[in-house]
Amino acid sequence: MTHAASRPRVLAPALVHGFGAAVAMWTFGFIARFPGIEAPPIAVAVVMGLTQVAAGWAVGQSVRGSAVRVGLLAGLITGLVNLLILGSLLSNPEERNSLRQEWLLALGAWLLAFPALAAAGAAMGRRGAQPPAAEPDWLSRFAVVAAASVLPLLTIGGLVTSKQAGLAVPDWPNSFGYNMFLLPLRHMEGGVYFEHGHRLFGTLVGLTTLVLTGFTLATDHRRGAKALAVVALVAVIAQGILGALRVTGTFTLSQTGTTPLLSLAFVHGITGQIYFAFMCVLACILSPRWTRPGGPVPALPAVRPGAPRTISAALVGLLLVQLCLGAAARHFDKSAGYLHIVSTHAVNAFIVLTLAIATAVRAARALEDEPALAKTGKAIMHTAGLQILLGGAALGAVLMYRHRDTPHSLDVLFTTAHQATGALLLALAAMTAAWARRLVAPAGA
Repeated sequence: MTHAASRPRVLAPALVHGFGAAVAMWTFGFIARFPGIEAPPIAVAVVMGLTQVAAGWAVGQSVRGSAVRVGLLAGLITGLVNLLILGSLLSNPEERNSLRQEWLLALGAWLLAFPALAAAGAAMGRRGAQPPAAEPDWLSRFAVVAAASVLPLLTIGGLVTSKQAGLAVPDWPNSFGYNMFLLPLRHMEGGVYFEHGHRLFGTLVGLTTLVLTGFTLATDHRRGAKALAVVALVAVIAQGILGALRVTGTFTLSQTGTTPLLSLAFVHGITGQIYFAFMCVLACILSPRWTRPGGPVPALPAVRPGAPRTISAALVGLLLVQLCLGAAARHFDKSAGYLHIVSTHAVNAFIVLTLAIATAVRAARALEDEPALAKTGKAIMHTAGLQILLGGAALGAVLMYRHRDTPHSLDVLFTTAHQATGALLLALAAMTAAWARRLVAPAGA
């Protein structure tokens, strides 16, 4: 067997549902407290509580026996992960890097509430639920959670660029002299909200990747899979260092001031999207479809001409070029060659769309009854079409409000959505290329 999953486990499903609930809560919480929305704290708390109950219900539906015990542990894991944001709620505004007097009582209630809600959800979920025929592949599911956690981070990073908030918090690893996890909520306004939120989500992604690496090393018997998990951990650490240097690294333009080292922001944005695509491919490699108990899944000859192996790889390469052009347009919009970069990026977009449609068609027709290729192929085609529309809207908004001192809300909305959708398109293309090489035999084989 590829994964050590021959006996029922408690920790593995608890990790999946605990971290999954935390990622969902963080994403909702960021949106709910977005400047201009700022939902009431009680409403945010209620939705987060319901999210924890839903995670417990999923435990009851998917775990064979010990559902309540798994729910308790999953809730505890969610509570522990959410300690990364509890410090901001309990920070003492009158004394830097200190907590309110009631912090110990609040901490106890915090760590009791999450397990209780998850256990209640698990008890409800197991009522009438049909036990699964086999133990789910929890490593595969956790890899999906880890990959999904990266997309909100990328989107918030896009907001940081769109809102020109890259140096809203001028120091690192502290935030205005506070420990990063103790910055009071009253400081999280304007650009600080986006920059500090990006840092917190980066910590969440780093923690999730760390757990995925340990999970893989402990349960997967394949050397290649273990090596890739270690690469993922090294990559997320390197990405964090790049983000830190983005804040601390400056070069002198004159004797009177400095400016951000934009080349680091450019590289940081590109490598972030590549990292997301890598995590999605790693989730494919850790999935049960990639292997079978007797060994690797054999690659089969394509039943129709035009196998997607080459064209999907070409699409990935073209998207990387497009990514670099888009990042250059975002970070060097005051340069002399800006219009040339934007026009090249726009023309290249229609080449990408053509290649994406061809990849989708070939992936869907390569093998009969192969959902992995068909689904990713169709997703590429639809996402590429959406990306073209968002690109046109972003370009129009940028040109319309180009001379404003502060970004217009439409500019922020469309450029950030365009960036996030581009990251998703690159990840889908990378997954299609990986599945094509895994499942489709090369021509003449």
